[in-house]
Amino acid sequence: MKVKFDGRVYDTETATLLVGYTNGLPITDDYYVDTFLYVKKNGEYFLHCHGGAKSEYSFIKDNKAFGGEHIIPIMNKKLKYWVSGHSELINFMLFLASAKK
Repeated sequence: MKVKFDGRVYDTETATLLVGYTNGLPITDDYYVDTFLYVKKNGEYFLHCHGGAKSEYSFIKDNKAFGGEHIIPIMNKKLKYWVSGHSELINFMLFLASAKK
């Protein structure tokens, strides 16, 4: 996914995926959420998020909720908050990466 926001380009094809999170629900579930943390070559971070109609990533059209997909630029304070809320996942991903060596 590629999005231009405030004159900056956020592209999942050219950025490096650091870690991903899913709440484990099927993609067809209204509460489904997955979030992927990326870093651009210039050091900027962003989230690529998907969610069901009743998730935090939904959108409303004609008074009806739909699942959505978003790119969210993430700055230092928000990055620290996101990382702290997903520390178990990040530790597990680091464990897997070290086990491959």
